[in-house]
Amino acid sequence: MNESKPGDSQNLACVFCRKHDDCPNKYGEKKTKEKWNLTVHYYCLLMSSGIWQRGKEEEGVYGFLIEDIRKEVNRASKLKCCVCKKNGASIGCVAPRCKRSYHFPCGLQRECIFQFTGNFASFCWDHRPVQ
Repeated sequence: MNESKPGDSQNLACVFCRKHDDCPNKYGEKKTKEKWNLTVHYYCLLMSSGIWQRGKEEEGVYGFLIEDIRKEVNRASKLKCCVCKKNGASIGCVAPRCKRSYHFPCGLQRECIFQFTGNFASFCWDHRPVQ
């Protein structure tokens, strides 16, 4: 099997947020595919703006194909996080004309809203919906 055991991925960083944390409640399950030298947090993958699940659930990582993940990491590498100022911000605010991009953990820190339904939209702190 190409996946490592939960304890093995402890020191590997997510390719999207670059955090080593293994905190499923906060970032979703952390999954490592040793064959492709790839570690991701489920929520970082799910909320990334430029990637779609094109495969079956058992393909790639949760149905996200490895080549698509690599393309998204490359796209994000050109985007600077408006919270931590580091490159690799794969999530963008969906509000029209808003140019904010951020990493999933940085968005949590700034209380962005992440919708885990439909198009998996994300709203920055200025554009988050209020009830």
